[in-house]
Amino acid sequence: MDTDPQVLICPVDEEERDTQRERVFTKPFCNVLVSAVVMCLVYSAFFPASGLLDVVITDGSDRGSDDASVGFTSQGLTYLSSISIALITPPIISAIGVRATLAISCFLYCGLFIGIIFLKNWTIYLGSIVTGVGMGMLW
Repeated sequence: MDTDPQVLICPVDEEERDTQRERVFTKPFCNVLVSAVVMCLVYSAFFPASGLLDVVITDGSDRGSDDASVGFTSQGLTYLSSISIALITPPIISAIGVRATLAISCFLYCGLFIGIIFLKNWTIYLGSIVTGVGMGMLW
């Protein structure tokens, strides 16, 4: 008797197989997938910009930024403010909700880019602190 071994292992008709495929792409799964793609885009923009900060400051030193360690200082400020805000993030989330917290933190994440546009030490430091606040709320 010739029988297909797959049929014996998994006796599922075509209609049930289609409903199993539909269950994979549920709304929570799609939400997680979209969030993962958005986080990938945010980090793919942030890390190269923070890595190039010292080069930008050195090349733009004639525009008022003369400190060569601005990149290291701004990274320190970013992570310090991120750690500080992460301690008080749960009450913020419970007060304004998850969706609003994510939206606000994504907008705050652009602070460093705005600071780089003006290329002054204080704008870069302020932008780093704002970015750290957004980072702490995201994590």
